[in-house]
Order: sequence, then structure tokens, then C-alpha cells
Amino acid sequence: LQTNEVEFPAVTVCNMNPWRKSKVCSEDSFVSKSAKALISQLCKSVPRNVAMDKEDLAMTQRLKAWIAVEQRRNLSRAERMGHQIEDMILECRVHDGDCLSTHLLDLRLVSRYGNCYCLGCNSSRFSWLAMQMSDPEQGLQMSLNMEPDEFLPLTVEAGFYVMVNQAGAREEVFDNAVYVPPGATTYIGVYKSTSQNLEPPYKNPCQKDWPEELKKYVAPGVGYTQRACKEYCYQVHIFEACGCRSFKHIRVLVPHVMAVPVCPDMLRGDCEREIEAKIHRKFITCKCLTPCVTHEYYTYASSLVWTSHLVEPKYRVQKESPDGKKIHARIKVFMKSTKILYKQKEPKFTLANLFRSIGGLMGVYLGYSSLHIFHVLDVLLDGAWYSLSRILARRNRTREGRLEFHSQ
Repeated sequence: LQTNEVEFPAVTVCNMNPWRKSKVCSEDSFVSKSAKALISQLCKSVPRNVAMDKEDLAMTQRLKAWIAVEQRRNLSRAERMGHQIEDMILECRVHDGDCLSTHLLDLRLVSRYGNCYCLGCNSSRFSWLAMQMSDPEQGLQMSLNMEPDEFLPLTVEAGFYVMVNQAGAREEVFDNAVYVPPGATTYIGVYKSTSQNLEPPYKNPCQKDWPEELKKYVAPGVGYTQRACKEYCYQVHIFEACGCRSFKHIRVLVPHVMAVPVCPDMLRGDCEREIEAKIHRKFITCKCLTPCVTHEYYTYASSLVWTSHLVEPKYRVQKESPDGKKIHARIKVFMKSTKILYKQKEPKFTLANLFRSIGGLMGVYLGYSSLHIFHVLDVLLDGAWYSLSRILARRNRTREGRLEFHSQ
């Protein structure tokens, strides 16, 4: 499908390092013994090698789980620990406009990467129909700072993680992600695919909007996806039955849900586990069907190393950064084509098809009936003609016999 305008996707940028070391080591508001022990290990240890041992891998999982809990338990503290937008994103331009000064970037908390920043996750705040294709200068451009001095010792890979997904989607989507290396400009070309699904009563029906029992928990601008609906189903039913929030599932960004505490992590809480088991066994269900219209974006990435990085293999302060902060990577996200791959499911039977099928069957039956009647009539006529012929022949023979007798 050729079009002049294509809806630009939501783009989320994350630092590979989840939390800043200086903030973690100086934060004195953590009270649990497990948190203090983990902080002590992180602050006193040296940076790890890429090939980590089992102990380091186990500590990495503990760190990820701890960050996930803190992002639910104390939102302001978790935001403070992560990389700040003014330090991480030094330049953001889209369609000849500045998306930093206009505050178009939304904060997204991801347990694996800490503070991430998204353009287009809230479609009520930003939506853009891109018109000029195959031109990286006409898309989204960002200059990024890794803050390598703030890396935790368990962060063994440097760079950024960029997710591209449907505008308005807030769940963590790792399907179309690109890893952006430092010292290079990464070009991310995007193709769009749109799928149109069938509504009830057809098999595997779709739905256009959130279920009624979940709609009141959905913040404005958050689009419906099947994956987000299932996550909301868990979180909302846990909130309504247990009066707390689960750190395992998606955050529900409405005030009265965000105000309740995180469910106790001691054996993960009996109430929370009970609700999850009921949903898993389908004792509790939410109508989370496939969206009637699904937009998917496919990415094609390539990177070009900076010439200054080749001449002198050190990160240089770029002129574009007036405050002297280092630009470690650039990304350019653009629509690669105005052609949209459009997939539409067609019903096998519609009302018109049904009548045509009935008419066709009636025609077949009528034709067969007519043929059968003609065949019966043909047999009857043949029989009648055969009988009549025998009668006429018998009469002729009798008449000939009489004439022969009289002539003698």
C-alpha cells in the first residue's frame, strides 16, 4: 500500500547501565539488610570482565530484581538512581523541532536498564506523520552520553538500547530492538506493517479497545495491545484483591494504584500468588483479544564509526555539546519507505457469499432434478413407444394373417 504519510513509531532509548554508581553508593535511605549488602558489594568491587563467573551472574540477577522492586516501591528514588535525561540525551531533534526543550520525552522505567526515555509512547502528547522517506536527516536524531564514570561494576557492555514499537504502547517490547555502540552513528531504518483482523462472530476475533473492567485503569494516550492487556489484567486484579502492586508486572500509571505499596516480597505474598494462579488457570479472565488493527515496525540498523574516533581512539568532546558533555553515540531513526505492508483477513463466508452459495446449491439441485425428470420421461417414452410398437406389430401380423386366409 503506497501512502504519502506514515505514522512515526515510538522510540525508546536506554543506557546499558541501569543505575549510576555515585548515586547508589551515596544513597542512605535504603534500610533493608539485603539492599545494604548488595550496595556494599557493588561499591567496593572492581569492574567485571565480559566473561563473568557464576557468582557475578547471580549478583546480576539480584540487581535486576532489586531494581524492579524499587521501581515499584519508591518511584522517586528509583528515578533518582537512574541516568537523568539532561545528562544522557544531549540532543533530540525530530521534524526540524527540538524534542528536549518541548519536553516530549516520557520517562519509562525498565528493570533491566533503569531510566529509559521514549518519544511517542504517549500518543496524546506526541504523534507525527512522517512524509519524507529514506532520508535519515528527516527522522529522529539524538546525541547520547553514556556517563561511563557512573557504570556499575556489573555493567560489562557499553552503549545504548533502542526499542522501536507502535506509538502509544507502554509495555516492554524487545522484539524490534537495536543495540547502539559508542563512537559511531547508528542509522535505524524502519518499515511499517499493518494487520487488519476480523471482529466477532468470526473465529479468533479481535477487539478495538480495552475491556471495560480495565479501561478505568488505563492512562490517557496508552494504546491497546494484547500483551499490555494481559499484564494489566494481572496488575489490576492483584490491586483489587490484595490492595498492593506487583513488581513483576507492568506499571499501572493511575494515581490511586501508584499510591498503594508494593506487595510483600516475603515468599512473594500469598494473596499475589493466589491471584496469579487463578488467572493462569482461567478462574479469573480478562477479555484480551488481538487488536483489530495492529501496527508493527521492522528495523534495519547499520553503524558508521566516527573519523575522529579512528584518528584518535578516544572519545572527544563534540562541538554540538555547549556544556562540554561528551557525545558517545548518535542515532538517526527514519522511515525507510512510504510503502506499508497491509495484511487483511478476509472472512470465508459473508452474507453475499452465503446467498451466492445457496443459489449455487439450489441451481445444482434444480439442474440435477431437471436432468432426473428428463431421464424418467425418456424412459417412460421409450417404454411407451416400445409397447405401442409391439401392439402395432401384433395387429399388423393379425391383419396379414386374415388377408392370407381369405385369399386362399
